[in-house]
Parts: sequence; C-alpha cells; structure tokens
Amino acid sequence: MEAAAGEEFVRRLRGLIEPDAQLQRDGLAYLDSLKASDAGWRLCVDALLSPSLDAEEHVQFYCLQAVEHFVKTRYPAEADVASPLVRHFINGWVQRQCKLAGAGAKTYLRNKAAQVFSLVFVTDFPDRWPTFLLDLMALTQLGPPAVDAFLRTLLQIDQEIVDRDVVHSEAEARRNTRIRDAMREKCVPQLVEAWLATLNTYAGSQPQLACMCLEAVGKYVSWIDIGLVANNSFVSVLVTLLGLVDVREAAAECLHDICHKGMEPLSKVQLVESLFGVLEQASVFALLDNVNDQTPAEDVDYLCKLGKLLNGMGTELVLCYHKLAKTGPGATVAVEAAIAAKMGRMLAFLNCEYDDPSRSVIDFARDYVQMLKTKPMLAEAETAHVRDMVYVIIHKLKYDDEYDFQALGEDEAMFQEYRKRLKVLYGNLAAVDRELVLHITQQYITATLDGWRQLPMKDVEAAITMLYMLGEALPTPAAGNFFSEDLVKVTLLQTMMRQLVTSDVVSYPHHIVPFQYFETISRYEKFFTVETSYLPQVLSAFLDKRGMNHPNERNRARAVYLFSRFIKCLKTQMGPFTDTILGQIGDLLSLEPSETTLLNREDQLYLFETVSVLIISAPADNKHKCAQLERLLGPVVGQVTTLAAQLEAAPEGSPEAERLQKAARHAVAVTARTTKAFSAGQTMKLIGCVQLYLQALQIFLGTLQGRRQYPLLQSGVVQYLHRLVVCLEEEVLPFIPAASEALLRSADVKKVQEYLPLIGQVVAKYKKEVVPFLTRAFMPIVETIFAGLRQPVDEDDEVAKRDRQTLERCYFLFLATLVSNGVMEVLSQQQPQHLNTVLLSVAQGAVELTDPVAQRSCFTVLRRVTEAWGRDGPPQFAQFLYEHVVPACFLAPLRTTFDLSDAQTMQALQESSLCLRSVYEQRGEELINYLQSQYMPKLDIEPETIQRFCQALRSDSKMFRNYTKLFFRQARS
Repeated sequence: MEAAAGEEFVRRLRGLIEPDAQLQRDGLAYLDSLKASDAGWRLCVDALLSPSLDAEEHVQFYCLQAVEHFVKTRYPAEADVASPLVRHFINGWVQRQCKLAGAGAKTYLRNKAAQVFSLVFVTDFPDRWPTFLLDLMALTQLGPPAVDAFLRTLLQIDQEIVDRDVVHSEAEARRNTRIRDAMREKCVPQLVEAWLATLNTYAGSQPQLACMCLEAVGKYVSWIDIGLVANNSFVSVLVTLLGLVDVREAAAECLHDICHKGMEPLSKVQLVESLFGVLEQASVFALLDNVNDQTPAEDVDYLCKLGKLLNGMGTELVLCYHKLAKTGPGATVAVEAAIAAKMGRMLAFLNCEYDDPSRSVIDFARDYVQMLKTKPMLAEAETAHVRDMVYVIIHKLKYDDEYDFQALGEDEAMFQEYRKRLKVLYGNLAAVDRELVLHITQQYITATLDGWRQLPMKDVEAAITMLYMLGEALPTPAAGNFFSEDLVKVTLLQTMMRQLVTSDVVSYPHHIVPFQYFETISRYEKFFTVETSYLPQVLSAFLDKRGMNHPNERNRARAVYLFSRFIKCLKTQMGPFTDTILGQIGDLLSLEPSETTLLNREDQLYLFETVSVLIISAPADNKHKCAQLERLLGPVVGQVTTLAAQLEAAPEGSPEAERLQKAARHAVAVTARTTKAFSAGQTMKLIGCVQLYLQALQIFLGTLQGRRQYPLLQSGVVQYLHRLVVCLEEEVLPFIPAASEALLRSADVKKVQEYLPLIGQVVAKYKKEVVPFLTRAFMPIVETIFAGLRQPVDEDDEVAKRDRQTLERCYFLFLATLVSNGVMEVLSQQQPQHLNTVLLSVAQGAVELTDPVAQRSCFTVLRRVTEAWGRDGPPQFAQFLYEHVVPACFLAPLRTTFDLSDAQTMQALQESSLCLRSVYEQRGEELINYLQSQYMPKLDIEPETIQRFCQALRSDSKMFRNYTKLFFRQARS
C-alpha cells in the first residue's frame, strides 16, 4: 500500500471512532464500500500485514470486519482464485503477531482474527485445504503469539462446528459432521500431541496459554476418541497442573469436561473411577480438609472447581445407575459402590464453611437422594448418608456473620437462592426417610427453642425456619390439616408449634427471628383452629413491638400482611378478641402522616381490610357492625372532603397539590379496601351498610366536580366504583351517569383507559338494566376515546405509544363487552352515521392493529354483529359485510405483522375464522359465490385453492379453524 493511499485509508476508517457524527457516517460508508467492492478486502489484507498499521488497533478491527464479510459472503464462490491470498493473510498475520512486542495485538483483535480463520477453515477443510490445522500448528514454533492464534482458532472452530448453543441449519449440520469426521481422520492425533506439548511447555511460563489449551481440550473431548486424552500420559499432566496455582482451575474444568463425555454406562463408570482414583492418590481434595476463615479467596475459587468436578462425577454415576438399573438385577453393584465412595467427599464439600464450594455439589446431592427414592429399602450406609445430609442442611441454613440484612445485595440474594435449594433437598430427604428426618429436626428445634436466650441469632432463626420447612416436607394429611383436637393424635409438629408459641422466642432481639416466627405462625394457622388457647399470645406478638409496631420497617410491613392472612383464615375464632385488637391498632389506622407514623400506605390498606374482616365476621348484630364500620370510615371519608378543599386552594401543579392528591387517593383506596371483607354470605345489603358506602361515593364524586381535574384522585374513585359494582346490585346504578360525566371530562388517554374497564364491568354485571344509560352515553364515550386517539404521539415516546395502544385495546374490548352481553340495542339505536363510524373503526382495527389482543376483540365484535344483523340488520349492513368484514378476515392474517408463531395472534386468527364462518351461516351460498367469483381471485389465489377454501368454509367451525391455519401459512410463504 503506497504511503499517501495508506494515510487516506487510515484517515477514513479512523473517522468511525471520531466524536464528529459526520466523520462517523463517512467512515461507516467507506467501510461498507470496502465490504462491497471486489478489491476492498484485498486492500484490507495489505493493510493488516503492513507494519504501518500496528498502532491503529481500531482500523485493524474494521479491516478484519471487511475480510470477515468477504469470507462469509463471497469467498465460497471465489475461493479458487482468492485462496492463495487468504492463506498468505493467515500466515502473514500470525508471523506479524510474533514480531510485535509482548503477546501481540489486543485480545479483541486476536479473537476477531481467529473468527476469520475459523470461517476460512469451515469453507476450505477438508477439500481445498486439508492441512489447514497442521499448517497453523507448524507456525506455533514461532513462539507464544502463534500458539495463541492456534488455540483461539480451535476455540472458534468449536463454536462453528460443535457448540450446541448455536442453531445450525440442516446443511450446516451435515457440513459440521463431515468436518469432524475428516478431522478425526486427518489431524486429531496431531492436535492432541500439540496440546500436550503446549501444556508441558507453557504451563509455568505462559499460564494463559495453558488455560486456553485446557479449554480447547475440554471442548474437543466431547467428540474425539476419549482414549486420546483419558490415558496415563495425558491425565498425569492434568494432575500435575492441578498443583500449579495459575492453571489449576482450568485443569479441574478440563477434567470435568472429560467426565461428561458421552459414553456407555459401564465405560463411563470405569472412566470416572479411574480419574477419581488418580485424584485421590494425588491428594487433590486434601485442600478441603484445611478450610477455615483464613483460607485465601483463590483457594476457595479452586475448591469451587474441584466441587464442580466431583459434582460432575457424581451426577454422571447416578445417571449410569438409572441406565443400568433397567438392564436387570445385579447390574448396579459396581456403580453403587462407586457412588458410595464419593459420598464422603460430597458431604465434606456440602458442609464447607464457604457457600460457593457447598453449592457446587448440590446437584450431586440432589441426584443421589432421587436415586434413594427409587429404592424399596435403604442400606445402613445410605441411611447414614441421609442422616449426615440433614445435619449438614441444618448447619448450612444458618446465616453467616457477614450477611447484611440492611443492604441485601448480590451476596445475600445468592445465599437466599442457595437456601431454597437446600430446602428442596431437605424435602426430598424427608420423602426418603420421613421418621429419621423428623426425629433429627425435632431434636434440633426443641433444643434450640428451650435455650434460645443463650444462643446466637443464626441458630434460633435456623430452628424456626426448619419448623417452617417441615410443612413443605411432610405429606399433607387427607383433611388438609396437620393438627388434631384429639389428644391421642397430637403430632410432633403440633407439639413443636406449642413450644414455638410458649417459648416467647418472638421476643428475640434480632429482627430476623420475629420475622421468621410470624412466617411460621402464618404457615400453620390451622394449628390455632384446634389450639385456640394459644391465640392470645400470638395476637399480642402481632400487635406490639414484636410485630406491627416493630422498629424494623420490613418487619412491620410483613407482620401487617401476615396478620391480614392470619385473621382471614381464623375469622371465626376471632370473636372474643375483636374489641381488643381494634383497640390496640387504632394508632396504626391514622391517615395523618407524622414522624411517628409506622406504616406506609400499602401496609395500611392491608390493615383496613383486616379490620373490616374482624368487624363483619364478629358475632355481633348487624346494627353494631354498621356502627363500627361508620366509626372506622367516618374520619376517612371526612378527610377526603377536607383534602379536596385544600386541593382547590393549593397552587395547581405544586408539590403540595400532589401531596394532597395522593393523600386523598389513599383515603379513597382505604375505603375501597374495606369492601373486600364482604362475601356472598355477608353482603353489604345483608349487613345493612349500603348507604354508608353510597354516601362515601357521593362525597368522592363531589370532589371531582371542581374547576380542576385530579388524575390521581380520579384513579382512586374508579377503583372504588369497581369494588361497589362487585359488592352491590342495582343500588349503584343511579351513580354511574354522574361518575361517567366526572371521569370523562377530558380526552386524557389514561383517564379513558381507566374508565372503560369500569363501564365494561357494569355492562357485564347489569346487562339490560344499563341499556338506557349506555344508549345515551355511548357516542359521548366513543367521541372521547377518538379524541384521545387523535392526540399526536412522539415516535420516540415509548410510554405515550404504549398508552395509546392500551387505549385502543380498551376501546375494542369495551365494544366486545357490549356485543357479548346481550345489549346489542345500544349499538342499533345509534344514528346510522355514528354506527357506521364505529363499525368501520372495528374493521379497520382488525386489519391494521399490531396488538393481537385488540385484533381478537375486533373480530369478536364483527362476529357478534354479523350473528345479530347478518340477515335482518340495519340498512346497508349486508354491504358492510362484503366491503369490510369479509376482506378483514383475509387481509389481517396476510399482513407481515400478523405473527403466526405467536399464541395470542393465533387466537386472533381463530376469532377471524369464526367471524367468516358466521358470515357464511348468515348469508350462505351468496358468500361462497362472492368469494369464488369476485374476492379471492383478486388476491391471485389459484382456483383449486379457492375451491378447497370454500369447501372448508362449508364444513363445521372446528374444521374450518384448523384449515385457516394451514391456508394462511401457505399463502404467506
């Protein structure tokens, strides 16, 4: 490359990394031109082999991209001509790396070069360049950079021809099989010799090369002859490498990959036993015996790799056991002995002071226990293993001293995930030997609860957690209750629950102990249905500073939630305690925020719901219940009035106005939450408090009548209306028009989104009763929706685009609700031009929407109106069917945005086929004639296909639905 041309070449490509946008665009255009032109890649090869480019690493990368593009796209067709230059490039690149200082080019450049080499390999090997790897191997004599290039290329070749995470076409799969077969024949033995030489030469001086070599061995061992590496000379080198700090982890990983080689069961057992014997003889696992809190981090990391190796051996042996067990009795003796020989090491790893090495063998432990579950009877040693694992689980469940209960970072999340796996393992152990597991667990729990005041937090918390875990591990009795009132049938679990309550362990000073206490109490709430005498102690703990008044915020929040669950489950037992509870939680019900406020708003919602459950479930007369609800809700509703007045006075859009609005919404939400206490057996009407809630509604609606609009408050009122529709009958209907007027004062997209599900709920429940209102309100509602949809949306505003899509979905779902609930006259009584506008919007939506849920609603509407008006409908409806409904059923599935592999889209397709079928049921052969003679020929569909389609249309709906799937797949292809 001439100097001036070279400078221009570098300058233009360097523009890609310049901050100036125009230079970047120019650089990208130049790079694209290099990729597209016949001479471009040759120019890049010259540049890459030129010393003048050594300092321009980014330019080198773009040149490699251009060469890679050529090799991927044009080289297979031009290889006969281009091959000499490609070979020259590979040879020249490697030699150039060896002349550079240090290891050669930056790592990302070496990786990109290896990618290019591997692409040349899969194109040229074995036919055009059968000695590719041997030639590359010969270059390793030039020094470490050449070895680096050789090994990186091997790893890239593995990604191209073996890696199971890469999806290959059938042609690529056949190509890859052919390449592997040729490699086995031509160069694999030489590869193994090269690996051995690399390990012996560079393990001490260039450990990164040895690690890369070990990675390559691990990749290739899955498909080469196992005897080439599973032999004395190779394994002895691997064991030696386990003694070198810089390469030992890679060596352990390589041995793990060797163990995972696909083999017949007996051969696999022999391989694993042979490797394990060598490792034991070399005392490889001895490091585990000396682990303590002073163990260096690098030793812990290495232990994780050794644990993974042992885990791999164990899981492979268990898999062999299951395969051999199918061949007949006596076939598993050797593999059972092999598994048993690993159990001591596995238990030692599982019990390791550090969690990561322990976690590394948990799959082996799991698979071993699953194996035991298949046995009719356990041997003495196997029972001992079960016992030891239970003790290990108890030990490993305990929190470390370093666990940060406040930050809850990544380490803490990993420990919680590890705990979950231990719990699963514990449950499986209980399934193997329930009595043994129960006995050990009871001993630990009983001893801990007896002496909790002298024990550290981690022991006490672990004991309560074990008690919780028993409920998951023990089989649920037929009656669904672990507990019995019959003293003869009192279970061990029942005895432990008595001890948990009476021990007062909930008073332990560390917050995690009461936290787990309440979790366990709520887990076994049915205990208190048979042991009601223990309720006062538990309720007292829930209500004081150990529970809902705890200094720790997380404890308070969880206690409130669990208390709500507890009360709902035991509401029939709460009668004697209701007044006491209500008296003690009064302060927590205050909606006035202050420095002493303990609960956040979400917690208060649970608490108000709990209080209403207590009131309504109490064994008092309905008049008393109503009075208590009035005392509860009176201040809340009154606060909404006060806050609304303050809102009117506050500066619009100010932080104070937002604070007041949130407070008012919370008061409305609290009122709505209390309605969850009503049920089919205890309705609002039966209790006699309908007027209480309707008066609150009047007040809430009144706050929306002012000169300003309050979106947050409106949202709260909508939710309150949802609850009243659930709880009341016709009593709420008179308020719906006023509510609609208040909620639809503007075309704000979010407000309309919130309103439409409410009116849909009203239609679904009250049906004909709302026809007069809806007939009048229908077009104002629709016009408000259209106004919202007409609002301009910035293409870059993803939130606004989602809001618009949601509004579209709500609109069509609203229409689908109307036509599906027997109120079709709401549509038929509209002005013809208005009805036409609405129906056209549905037909248009069915075709043009990209939201399959909304599309399905559109086709539902079209199908329903066809069923109702297909024969004798409004004027020009038949014309509408042929001009819009029938085309929609074809045009929508034919669009490229209609994803036939998506489940929701397939539901839309089914609805469209049902819609077309409805047209046929209403119009009969008239539709068939239209399709055959006019519509389908316009779509360039073959006459034979049209005949088959019409024949399917004449069949039943199920057959036609199935046919349309095939029809549109073929039409799209």
